[in-house]
Amino acid sequence: MRNRRTDPSGRNALLGCGAAFTLLAGLVGVGLLAYVGAVVAVRSSTAYRSAMSAIDAREVTAPVLGPPLRHGWWLGLQLGRSDTDALELRVRSIVSGQVRRATVYTTLSVTADDLEPTSVLLTIDGEVIDVLTDNATSAAARIDDRTTTLLDQARDLFDRARFAEALLVADQAVELDADNASARALRGHIHLALGDAASAEADAREALNLDPDHGEGMRLLAGVHHADENWPACIDVATLRLRAAPRDGAAWTVRARCYLGSGKRRAAAAGAREACDLGDEDGCTLARALE
Repeated sequence: MRNRRTDPSGRNALLGCGAAFTLLAGLVGVGLLAYVGAVVAVRSSTAYRSAMSAIDAREVTAPVLGPPLRHGWWLGLQLGRSDTDALELRVRSIVSGQVRRATVYTTLSVTADDLEPTSVLLTIDGEVIDVLTDNATSAAARIDDRTTTLLDQARDLFDRARFAEALLVADQAVELDADNASARALRGHIHLALGDAASAEADAREALNLDPDHGEGMRLLAGVHHADENWPACIDVATLRLRAAPRDGAAWTVRARCYLGSGKRRAAAAGAREACDLGDEDGCTLARALE
C-alpha cells in the first residue's frame, strides 16, 4: 500500500479541498461585507430614517409599544419589485418600547434620485398597524380641527362686521387647507363685504370646483352677480341651488333680492316670504320691507 503522505494524488486532493474551502470562505466573507455595507447604506439613508421617525411620531399620538422606542437589529433585507414593477427594498427589523416589541416591515421604493418610504407596517401580537396611513389620518384630522377653529373665528368676526380681521383669519384657513370649499366660500363672502367682487367670484368658483353642489359657494356666486347687477345670472345660480336644496332659506333670499333688482317685485316678495318661513332672518327683513 502506498503512503498517502508521499502520494502526489492525495496531496493534490488535499490542496484542492483547501483551495475550495478558501474560495468558499472568501465568497462568504465578500457576501457578508456586501450585506453589512448595504445595511449601513440603507440605515443611513434619509428614507429609512424618515420611516423610523414615522414610527416614533405614531407612538406619540397613539402609544402601543410604550415610548421611548429603541430601533433594534435587522432580520432581513430584500430587493424586489412592486405590483407596478417598481424596484423596492424590503426591510424587516425590530423596534422595542417599554411595554412591547414589534416587528417592522419597511418598504423603500427606489426613485431616480433616492429612496422613498412607501410602507411601514408594525406587527404586534398578530395585529398589523399601517404607520404611514395612521399618521396621514392623524395629520388630516389635526388640519381639519385647526381649519374648523379658524373658520369659526372668521365667521364670528364677519358677523361683527370686522371684515379686515375676518379676512386675515380666513386667509389662514385657506392656506392651511386649500381644498376646503367652505374656507374658500367664507373668504369670498368677506371679500364681497369689502367690495372686492373679483376676488369674491374667484373664491366662489374655486369652492364650486372643489364641490359643485356647495351651497355656500353657490349663494356666494349669486351674491357676486347681485353686486354686479347681473340679475339673470344671479337668478339662474340661485334657482340652481334651490332645485338641489328647496329648503335653503338664504338662497330664497338671494334670489328674491335679484328679482327685486330686475324689477320683479311680486316674485321678490313671494321669495322673501318663503325665505322667512324657512327661518332666514334676512328674508324676513326683506319680506317686511316689501309688504
